[in-house]
Amino acid sequence: MAFIPEFILRSLFQHDSLKKVKGGTEMALENKIAFDLMVGLKPIVIDGEAFPVEKTHVDNGEQQMAASAVTAEKPFKLLKGTPIKILLKGHKLTAGNHRIRIDILTKAAGELKFEVVETAHGV
Repeated sequence: MAFIPEFILRSLFQHDSLKKVKGGTEMALENKIAFDLMVGLKPIVIDGEAFPVEKTHVDNGEQQMAASAVTAEKPFKLLKGTPIKILLKGHKLTAGNHRIRIDILTKAAGELKFEVVETAHGV
């Protein structure tokens, strides 16, 4: 498995994508590195609070699924160059800056773990 520095992983987060939407909070990633398969997603942490993976959904435009259903047997495609929307159902986003930690488990690259600080939109 390849080691990818955190400063490169942070570039996966789409700047200005953190927003309040009907039903929760949405953010987006864009895989700029290479095709891979997500085989797991740990709870996303916003401002020190872990959000339940059971209420987290991922969408790449081709596949939509609950993050809790993502496994090695039922992977989620991380298509290169395609935005991946992450919906936190029921999350109450507040105005201002937020520290977000994302931890993705992939088949080829292993664990991709990074933190960003992002400003909320639409709040």
